[in-house]
Amino acid sequence: MRALEETSLTTSEWASGLLSIPIREDLSVFVHNLPLDLNAEEASRIARVIEALARDRVRGT
Repeated sequence: MRALEETSLTTSEWASGLLSIPIREDLSVFVHNLPLDLNAEEASRIARVIEALARDRVRGT
């Protein structure tokens, strides 16, 4: 939730379709082409893909 609160949006970034999301003090990730009318289901789908990439995620066998 904190990352969401710290998400930085600038007019020029949003206008170009590029969203900067700071995830660490020295690292930001960029998301491109998010629709302005993104709904909760679509956001969850994106979040699940990112969560699957986490190295420390507990994986069931």
